[in-house]
Amino acid sequence: MKYKVFFSLDKKSPVELESKIDDKIVKLSLNKEQLIVEDIDAVNEDEAIEKARKVAEKFLNQFSVKYDTGMVIKNDDVSTEHTDPSTEKTHKSNHISNRFNLKPEFSFQKLDKNGNVIYDSQKPGFVPMSPIQAAAYFRKGKISNDPFDKFRNYFLVVENISSLICQKKKLSRFRELPMIELGLKECFQDKLPDLVNQANEVGIIATNNDIIQKVATFLYKENRCCLNHAKEGEKKKVPFNLKDEESVKKALPLMEYVAKTFLAYAEKIGI
Repeated sequence: MKYKVFFSLDKKSPVELESKIDDKIVKLSLNKEQLIVEDIDAVNEDEAIEKARKVAEKFLNQFSVKYDTGMVIKNDDVSTEHTDPSTEKTHKSNHISNRFNLKPEFSFQKLDKNGNVIYDSQKPGFVPMSPIQAAAYFRKGKISNDPFDKFRNYFLVVENISSLICQKKKLSRFRELPMIELGLKECFQDKLPDLVNQANEVGIIATNNDIIQKVATFLYKENRCCLNHAKEGEKKKVPFNLKDEESVKKALPLMEYVAKTFLAYAEKIGI
């Protein structure tokens, strides 16, 4: 049977759009805490929900990258709809409807010379999305309110895509720092001035010639290693230490910018 599965989200969608993930239609409605997955082949409701959930999570990962927002499925509010082929009757499970509408965080329109709307950012229509595994880390970072957790997940985006770049180039046994440097060179080969400007915002003074090495060292040695290790006598960043937390918060804009650029590169070349 063909199922349509309705998931409730933890926040309102800022746009109304339709996309396709794994040949399944996914829909969001403007100002609604609801995500719909259509065309799910399943023998029962449980199987339909399980299959639809996998599609929904892939979609939400990519959505977090394209629209710079993280949304989470509410596990206790899922419903389904399907038509029984023998009776042609439509069967629906209960679904909690949205009772409140909130103003979206952003919107803009393009008008023609007669004043007619030719594009509405809140209703972009069909939006193609290519699932990228690393987008899950980006979404996790976007959802988190903890600066240490945000940084770790954004760095995992860079680590994952850098390793894929190494595989694509048939390179192996790369240590972590050289691997990150290679990823930065690939993803910023035509964006070095932008990277220099972003790095300047967090206090890194560099030129096009040394920006890759300085950013890699800053993100990996000065932050990632300090967040992931706690050996006594070595440099580390400690939770609830205000100085350490502020330093990570200061580094986050650069880390997020780099992660988003890596994701755009991965989508562009299909890795």
